[in-house]
Amino acid sequence: MTRKLFGKTDIFICVALVTIALVIYALNSSTRAGVDNLYAQIILNGDIVKTLPLSVDITFALPQLPDVTFKITNGTAAFIYSDCPDLICIHGGFLHTAGQTAVCMPNRVALVIKTANGFDAIAQ
Repeated sequence: MTRKLFGKTDIFICVALVTIALVIYALNSSTRAGVDNLYAQIILNGDIVKTLPLSVDITFALPQLPDVTFKITNGTAAFIYSDCPDLICIHGGFLHTAGQTAVCMPNRVALVIKTANGFDAIAQ
């Protein structure tokens, strides 16, 4: 007696699992915040000092911290210059999803991506 690698039941289960995964992915993609709903929040020494929407392209430095430069472009935000020794904040790259954070510890400044509705994620 020879054994088949996949039977009809196995194929049905695989198709059902793939279909469920695609439905979950589609629902998750449709509930993600759009660029118009996201903003970058700059926090210096624990205080929010600047809030800008990700829909605006701008490069700026804070008056309190002229040696740190931020850039917002194409719905993303990032540190692009810092005088800190390790540059971990710059290597964090461009942030684009609610809840993402980049921090420059020596300068005590953080860049946080937030949503206008106050939620970082929506569970269904």
